Amino acid sequence: MSRLLLVDGSNLLFQMFFGMPARITGRDGRAMQGTLGFVGALGRIRRMTQPTHMAVLFDGEHPNDRTALDGAYKANRQDYAQVPDEDSPFSQLPDICRALDFMGIRHTEIAEGETDDAIAAYAPVGSGLPSAKLDEVIGVVKAYSTCVGEGPFVCEMFGQEAEDLRTAGFEYGAKTGRPRRVGPVDVVATRYGVQAQGATNIALTKLDVLSYMDRIPVCEAYELDGKRTDEFPFPTRLGDAKPVITYMEGWKQDISGIRKWEDLPEAARKYVEYLETQIGCRIGFVSVGPERDSIILR
Repeated sequence: MSRLLLVDGSNLLFQMFFGMPARITGRDGRAMQGTLGFVGALGRIRRMTQPTHMAVLFDGEHPNDRTALDGAYKANRQDYAQVPDEDSPFSQLPDICRALDFMGIRHTEIAEGETDDAIAAYAPVGSGLPSAKLDEVIGVVKAYSTCVGEGPFVCEMFGQEAEDLRTAGFEYGAKTGRPRRVGPVDVVATRYGVQAQGATNIALTKLDVLSYMDRIPVCEAYELDGKRTDEFPFPTRLGDAKPVITYMEGWKQDISGIRKWEDLPEAARKYVEYLETQIGCRIGFVSVGPERDSIILR
C-alpha cells in the first residue's frame, strides 16, 4: 500500500531553531542549528513512519484570506524581516531546502494559506510541558455548521433558508460584521474532527438557535462520484462532494431557560442523542444560550 507523509515544514523549523540547546554555526559563522535539527528530526520521522512518498510543506510569505479578513491578524507576532539573520529561523530555509533536495524529499511553498497547530495533542508542546499526558479532550461543536472565508463548504445553505439560520444564530463577524456561511450540522466532518483531535467528550453549543425550525436538517453523509460515503474525503475532493441531508423533528419552543437534561423537549434530546451516536463521542455538555450558566450537564 502506498503511504503519503506530508510534513509541516514551518512548524518543524521553528521547533528545531528555538528548541536546540545552543546556537550552532558553520565554518562561515552563520547559524545552522535549525538546519541540523530539522534534517535530524525529519530523518527520524521518515524512519518511524516508513512512507512510500513524502513531501514537506512550508507556509508562504504571501497575503491570504485570513489576513484579508482581519488586518490585525498576527499583529502581535515577531516580524522576522526586521531581525538579524542569526535570530530568524527563515535565514536557514535555503540550507534546509538544499538538504531536502540532497535527501530526495520534495518540498514546496503553500501560497494560498497557512496552517496552525489546532490539534489537541499540541497543547502540551505549546505550553512548554511536552511530557504531559492528556486525560480528557473536550471538543466544542455547534449544533449547526458555520464557515468563514472561501473554499469548499459541503453542507452550505443558500437563500432565505441560510439567512434565517444566520439571523437566529447571529452569525456575523464580531469585528467585521461580515455574514458567515451557514449550514446544517455536518456529521461527516464532525466525526473526522473527533477522530483527529482524539476527543473524549463534546460540548454541543447553540442548540437553542434551532428552536425556530419545524424540521432540523442534518448532513449525515456525502455523495462523491455518484456514491454515498461516510468518510471525510481528501481535501482536494471536497469541492466535488454533495451533502446527503436527513431531517429530524423540531421542538418549536424556547429552551434557553432549561438547565436539566430531562426537561428538554423529547425532540431536542433525540437530536443530541442522534449526533452522539453518529460522531462516536459522548456529548456531555449542551449549551442552550449565551449566558455562562446556560448549560446542561448530562
